[in-house]
Amino acid sequence: LNGFSYVELQHRFLPLARRFEEFVPTVMSVISDSLEDVQELFIRLNLSVSISGPERRNAMPGPLPHLIRDLSVHEFFRKYATFPINRGQDLNAAAKFLLMEHARGFASVKKQDLDRFVEAAKSKTREEFQPPHHQAKQTLGIMTQVFKTSEPLLAGQAQLTAYYWLAREYGARHGGRVREFLHQFEFDRAKARAASTARAAGEDIPAPDATLIEYNRRVRSPDDKRTQEFLFTTLETGLQAFLAHTTNT
Repeated sequence: LNGFSYVELQHRFLPLARRFEEFVPTVMSVISDSLEDVQELFIRLNLSVSISGPERRNAMPGPLPHLIRDLSVHEFFRKYATFPINRGQDLNAAAKFLLMEHARGFASVKKQDLDRFVEAAKSKTREEFQPPHHQAKQTLGIMTQVFKTSEPLLAGQAQLTAYYWLAREYGARHGGRVREFLHQFEFDRAKARAASTARAAGEDIPAPDATLIEYNRRVRSPDDKRTQEFLFTTLETGLQAFLAHTTNT
């Protein structure tokens, strides 16, 4: 039926058109003075429906869903990041940043970790999470100074936590120079991948940098704490060398 207008549908498939016209959807309203009860109902109704982890966390009780939503509407996600956000990927990234700030460093940010983070906070007050929320919001602002609008470097989330912490530590002082380094680093990573592929095919070319090869391997599973620390340390070491070189020249 693709490409048919509704008028054509009536003319050619009248019984099917009548099914559309006569269908009466079921609409139910829920009235409650408890937001937690409404959120719990939403979760229960969608247990057998394919909703994403961020969407489910967004309906959980407690102070964190509101704070995560507040971070997710920051202009960084709307104007700078270019990864898709149609299934709550912005909520997911915001939750990771808030968890990291709450942990005061890198932490495992897999789905179950984020779920536990939000679940464990449901009986706590919003004030308890205001300091990490404020720091995360401040860092997102710094990231808008580091990256460009519609940033190609932000087309995926694999390196996002490492980028976040790099901006947190160096962005206020060095701004766009951090982006210059990351752009060069991505070029070097691509060369290392190409060289590895060529050597695997039997070409006699020099071996690529071992750190870049390890980085390319680890970035495929970026949500555990040790991987994030490795990615950040690699970027930090490279950035410091880049800054020293460009300052001296």
